[in-house]
Amino acid sequence: MSMDPQVLFPLLQNAGAAIVNALDCWNVLYQNLDTAERVAEYVGCNIEEVPPKYGNLENVREFLEQVESIDSATTSLSFPTIPALPESLIKMVKASQQMQEAHASRDNEVRSAIIDIEETLPFAIAFPGDFHIGSRGTHHTAIMSVCYILYTTPGLYCAFNGDLINNYIARSYEDERHSQSISPGDQKDIARVLMEWLAPKCLALTSGQHEYWSIRQDDFDPAAYFAKHAQCVYLGTGGQIEIVCSASNVKYILGMYHQYKGNSIYDQLAAAKRCYLDHGAGLWDITIVADKHEPAISKEIKHGAERVFVRCGTAKLDDPYSRRLGFKQQRFYVPVVVLDPNNRRFDVFMRLSSAIEYLAYLRS
Repeated sequence: MSMDPQVLFPLLQNAGAAIVNALDCWNVLYQNLDTAERVAEYVGCNIEEVPPKYGNLENVREFLEQVESIDSATTSLSFPTIPALPESLIKMVKASQQMQEAHASRDNEVRSAIIDIEETLPFAIAFPGDFHIGSRGTHHTAIMSVCYILYTTPGLYCAFNGDLINNYIARSYEDERHSQSISPGDQKDIARVLMEWLAPKCLALTSGQHEYWSIRQDDFDPAAYFAKHAQCVYLGTGGQIEIVCSASNVKYILGMYHQYKGNSIYDQLAAAKRCYLDHGAGLWDITIVADKHEPAISKEIKHGAERVFVRCGTAKLDDPYSRRLGFKQQRFYVPVVVLDPNNRRFDVFMRLSSAIEYLAYLRS
């Protein structure tokens, strides 16, 4: 049928199913009317005479291609006609989809992001993680010292990799709920103020399981809250960042997850390498994990290029949970990668102290 659908549509009112079949233009009706019931009423026929919305192979293929290409629960998709569903339930499902889209519009969590860095001199990214603010076993003065260095060192940026707060609350394990030196509410206040202060230096932030306890208890995401105050990218439990050096267009791609599968007693970076293979093989330059409190960093050749693998340290140097499980003594090391904005090159450091000395030398 070559007639303009908008011209044809009014002519089909009360035309009867035989006419519509002869013109083969049920699709024109479905473009203007959501359900088979409405089509039947408009045409003036029985519901049994109206074919399904995706009734031919071409339409089925088109619909399935839409379905198979969606990448989130809020991806736009045309609503199929299901005659068995009462109108009230159709309204309920559509309202639910609209609610999901409304929630997504308020959510600051992303899976990937591009960050422009306006540096012409070498710069560095530090990867603090597992601060556990509030625990009796956390060295809080050391945290403040590290944050001060991050803020005051020229060319030094940071990406926080989860468990910023200890956050033992009702929905968490009972081991340490009564061994916190700072209440969960005050922990969140301290973290918020630190993130606001570090906003000019903070590139990204992830969520750890200690933040997740708040989501499970009352649907409040502390990590998302901290990221908003830091005005940085929020990756949720993990994702990808592309660092673009504006002056030269040199790019570095990072993958960062707080917790990841594939840990090994033989390789502290096994989970980082598994994460790289699962999500960033041949793409990510730097892969960062945390959670186990054992700092490590290495540079290896993977897929024909240098790749960096990082596990963050911790400021929580002692706690009943780790003692009971026999974990070895932790170290508050903050791994750092120094990047060249003009040539794709990176140097790795286990300790923040060594990195800032080298960075100062390069920038001088």
